[in-house]
Amino acid sequence: MTIIITGITGFVGPYLTAHIREQNPSARIVGVGKASHFSFSGGVYERCDLVDKAAVFRLVKQYRPDMIFHLAAQSSVYASWEDAEGTLMNNIRSAVHILEAVREYMSQEYRPRVLFVGSSEQYGSISEENLPLRENDLMRPASPYAVSKVAQDHLGLQYFLSYGVPVVRVRAFNHSGPGRSQEYVDSNFARQIALIEHGKQDPVIEVGNTGAVRDFSDVRDIVRAYWFALQKGIPGEVYNVCSGNQYVIQEILEELLSLSRISHIRVYQDPARMRPSDNPILYGTADKLRRETGWKPHYSYMHDTLPSLLSYWREKVSMDDI
Repeated sequence: MTIIITGITGFVGPYLTAHIREQNPSARIVGVGKASHFSFSGGVYERCDLVDKAAVFRLVKQYRPDMIFHLAAQSSVYASWEDAEGTLMNNIRSAVHILEAVREYMSQEYRPRVLFVGSSEQYGSISEENLPLRENDLMRPASPYAVSKVAQDHLGLQYFLSYGVPVVRVRAFNHSGPGRSQEYVDSNFARQIALIEHGKQDPVIEVGNTGAVRDFSDVRDIVRAYWFALQKGIPGEVYNVCSGNQYVIQEILEELLSLSRISHIRVYQDPARMRPSDNPILYGTADKLRRETGWKPHYSYMHDTLPSLLSYWREKVSMDDI
């Protein structure tokens, strides 16, 4: 079995690789990214810019994957406000090129399954009476990033309906763990605490909107869900990937502060950290994924993920000249 993972150099790629290795040690994993060099255990790295159509076609033709996990994307909501055009062009063109390449080489005997990873951001602003979010809820994307993911989602469905490309779509809600970029709220908090503990930042944490409510999962549960979805999910269908739990950002901050080695850390709300639009509450249900694939989460976000995230930043800060 040959498996292509796009975006291998990102946060989720190494976790997905490790999970696949556990499930199928003999699988040949081809990791795809833009970096000049990247090494990961038990796989082959291919440098490929997915907006280059010819390069994507060569990749699919050369490896003839049985599965493609399409993780690659400009995935920062904040960055999408800074470069809306770049976000749309990158995320939509990459998706089209993968779909076109699979359609070109697909046959009666060869039908690779493709996973498109979307986001809870696709749903946009939802009133509380309509929560938890379900897969058939109306999407009201509130950022350029969310728009790009809605387009990718619909492209996956369209290529399944029009050409029979076996695309399974997932919409992942917030997820975290060691290695998460400091752009994301819980990782940013953990990094600031680690800096304070090492005397590299004054005992003040800068925050944005701490009143928002989000659905967080451990990244290890997320990659298990991706594997379950592509193995057992129904082509053409879409699945929410989430814990179903509601976490107030303030609650996450307080939990991390309780784990700090420094007492009396002050909190400062920085207006620059506020988004142009921000949904006050966003959580979903993964009942469909559980029912159709048997997936269920194994890790506690508060008790497993957050302590490991803080430990990651403590080690990184102690080693780096930050």
